[in-house]
Amino acid sequence: LERSMESDREKLMQKVSAKQLRRHQSLVLEDDETADEIEKMISLALEALVEHHPDAKIAVIGGGMYGCHHALSFAREGFKVDLYDKAETLFAGASGHCAFRIHRGYHYPRSQKTRKMCSLDHDLFVRRYGNLLCKEIATLEKAFLISEDGKSAIDYGTMQTIMHGVGLPMEELEQQRLKELGFDQVEGGFLNREEPILYVDYPRVWFREELEKAGVGIYLGEAGNVSQLEDLGSKTQVGLKGKAYDFVVNCTYNQCFTYAPEHHQFVFEICLSPVVVMRDGVEPLSFGVFDGPFPSLEPYLFKGPLPEKWAKYQGRRLFQIWHIALTAVCKYDTAKEAQAAMERGVMSQGEIDKRIGQMLVDVRKYYPNFDLEYEVIGHNFALKTKANDVSAHRPLIVLQNEEVHPRLFTIISAKLSSIIHAQRDLLMLLLGVIEPVASTPVLTKMGTARELHKASTIAQFVDAHAFHRE
Repeated sequence: LERSMESDREKLMQKVSAKQLRRHQSLVLEDDETADEIEKMISLALEALVEHHPDAKIAVIGGGMYGCHHALSFAREGFKVDLYDKAETLFAGASGHCAFRIHRGYHYPRSQKTRKMCSLDHDLFVRRYGNLLCKEIATLEKAFLISEDGKSAIDYGTMQTIMHGVGLPMEELEQQRLKELGFDQVEGGFLNREEPILYVDYPRVWFREELEKAGVGIYLGEAGNVSQLEDLGSKTQVGLKGKAYDFVVNCTYNQCFTYAPEHHQFVFEICLSPVVVMRDGVEPLSFGVFDGPFPSLEPYLFKGPLPEKWAKYQGRRLFQIWHIALTAVCKYDTAKEAQAAMERGVMSQGEIDKRIGQMLVDVRKYYPNFDLEYEVIGHNFALKTKANDVSAHRPLIVLQNEEVHPRLFTIISAKLSSIIHAQRDLLMLLLGVIEPVASTPVLTKMGTARELHKASTIAQFVDAHAFHRE
């Protein structure tokens, strides 16, 4: 098996150089990869980076989950780190306006790649940031439903087969139980209690405190608005806001220094999500209808006080409504166009009310008691980047964007929970651009048994891992 894998790797490397793969793509997610192995590789890679570039200055662009995670991780290793975001607060973009569910794969029956990545990323995220999650059983419970109207891409039998095949726990619901829970016009469904919910407010507070404690320079608003890099006449340093950095990490959801990967087409969507409050005496239960142009109801949880506009609902449960066909109200080919639209506003109040009304038509179709149990109290807008893949695939792409600068690295992902995988991939790329040096005990530990004899330098180790991962 090991000889066969080495042969396959050699054939691939003959077709595409490792440098090209490092420049354009992320790393492969190997079939037998575990959370322990990924965490160990990250730890050892950070040791190697500290050993061979201890004085590195790193700029991170983007103050969401990806930017804050990478900035904090680098700072805790002793690197000088600055974090930039054009918003006035952290988590002001997509990281602060999403469904907040840490997926294990249930939501992607049509994409084995995404299911597999979600399951492993879920475990990694919960290990690292379990303190930011709500794990209350009543909050975790979600009904996954298959519509019976013929618009679903799969039937319930197929959904059952897929979930059982990948070993995802589920409590199947008989038709009588579905009726008791209040659902209608569904072919079948099951309950899931395996996916924790990220608090809306607490990550912003916690990361701000930890970043400041670690000595990260935080530049927000105009001071954090990065529109271009400055040419210092060097391939090993890049200028930004009048400072010189050894590495710049772009965590803006591909909305700054936009890169177009060869294998994916990205669109920039402005998304509308209604916020609803649960009426007194109602048992909480979120749900999602699959697999097609259907709605879902997701918890919208605050650990601290509710925002001022919703303060009068303190102590009651809030939810958000999402709809595959209706949540995206505008789509743009470029981030610049989408950002301009967000700034000027894309919908009048009448248009917003109409769109929310359209969503509610479908919500009531599958949950007829909605109006008796919930009340719409507002909405959120967010700008999101989406891979326009037919399979509903949500790729993680980490690349060296040499078209802008050899020391600019871009991370593109639609999943909050993929941050640990992204960190592993990013570290491999950073090590790959450092001048090759003789192998050290740290690097030796990083290799698997079938790679040790091949990885005599950092660059060769990176080459051995430089495969496309989706």
